[in-house]
Amino acid sequence: MSKIANIIAICLQKGGVGKTTTSVCLSTILAQKNKKILLIDFDPQGNSILSFAYKPEDIDKTIYDVFIDNCSINDVIIKTDYNVDIIPSNLSLAKFDMLVEHNRDEYNPAHWLNNVIAEISGNYDYIIIDSPPSLGWLTVNCLSCANGLIVPMPPEQFALSGLNDLLSTFKMVKEDYNPELKIYGVLMTIFTARTNLAANVSQEIQKFCEQHDIRVFETAIRRSVRIGEAQFIGQPPIIYSPTNDAVKDYLEFCKEVFGV
Repeated sequence: MSKIANIIAICLQKGGVGKTTTSVCLSTILAQKNKKILLIDFDPQGNSILSFAYKPEDIDKTIYDVFIDNCSINDVIIKTDYNVDIIPSNLSLAKFDMLVEHNRDEYNPAHWLNNVIAEISGNYDYIIIDSPPSLGWLTVNCLSCANGLIVPMPPEQFALSGLNDLLSTFKMVKEDYNPELKIYGVLMTIFTARTNLAANVSQEIQKFCEQHDIRVFETAIRRSVRIGEAQFIGQPPIIYSPTNDAVKDYLEFCKEVFGV
């Protein structure tokens, strides 16, 4: 596998597939390995920051304020207790598509995020972007500034349909906006190996990925109720339950992909 570069989008336009959990777990694990980490919450729901005990509605300035020139990018960065810096979002980011369309004659609609993080990207070893469950300008901006994407995917038929749609968007972004973009691979999430459905759908996902030359990572993330508990408590899963099976899987995934 080619070297993982420093801006990684966690992307699939279906909700409930483990994008936020993957973003938070990768960020905190890499930070524990002495990497400088920036986590960008680019979903209007603001779920990533919940894992660090911040409520989206209580955040004064978010990435959207940077886009509308209310503040600079450095003004919105939150320093957490876990050596992960976060750029937060909240429901104001839901107006992003309208903002882009209104200004598309003046600015490239695909490069808003890339433009605002350009001045700080060199400060970090890895930038992880938690993308929204949609295929609008938010996701296009995630892919346009990323070096590559990791696709979290539970063994569900709907998720496989989402992968097919994402692949079309990926090809469009690669052709029109970001020729260096790569798909690093598919990460199986919320996995229960004992069920026939999981086994059957996993085989379909493997077959689809082979046909499109997409890697499926060897590590799969097991289903765990502790993940939801961790977000409710406001702690990253690796802090809340370090011996949990899903956390162990994410640790193994980091070894597989990042070599740490």
